[in-house]
Amino acid sequence: MRLAAFFLFLTSLFAIAQDEAQSSPGASQDAAVKPSPELQAIVAKQFGPDFEIAWKKNAGTGFRYRVEKKEKWTPFIYADVDGDGVEDAVIVARSKAPMAGEAQYHYKVIDPFFTAYGYGDPKVTGTMASEDPDNRNLLLVIHGAGKEAWRAAEPKAKYVMINLPIENIIVRPTTYKKRTVGGIDPQSAESNGAMVVWDGKKYKWIEGNGK
Repeated sequence: MRLAAFFLFLTSLFAIAQDEAQSSPGASQDAAVKPSPELQAIVAKQFGPDFEIAWKKNAGTGFRYRVEKKEKWTPFIYADVDGDGVEDAVIVARSKAPMAGEAQYHYKVIDPFFTAYGYGDPKVTGTMASEDPDNRNLLLVIHGAGKEAWRAAEPKAKYVMINLPIENIIVRPTTYKKRTVGGIDPQSAESNGAMVVWDGKKYKWIEGNGK
């Protein structure tokens, strides 16, 4: 569905934590992780008030996450995703205006999924959410710094990833360009084993074999 929306988009373009836990039980399609005020406060501080953590599988406001009932909903994971030995945070969130605070809060909005298909400008591909309202998924990634890691007042870097085909998230060790990093796997049928990997300079959407 996402690729169909993508090509429809191109046609129109050319025409014009659980409390800081790695997983949580999911009982029903609307099951929610217990909200963590501390984690939400970190998100607000680092990304601004426009972002809300996706504590529920189904947000009930058009931001739906297609998670099977038997799966555990995981809106928050901490792991070393950039391979520097310091823990980072990966948070499923939602926002009606993800690019609004980019300059003020010093994060970078990126679109690894559509970059792999040749159209990675988030100012352009970010408009696709209106074409596919069930998939307004985004990930907040905080690269940790120092002893406080992702909790640091001034993290190493911050990213907002848009347009990923998310059903759930896991982070698994992956060797990429002779470096061991944490590959972010969106666990969707559409991703088909592909994941987001840090190549040392930026995030890339790669096949599941890490090549």
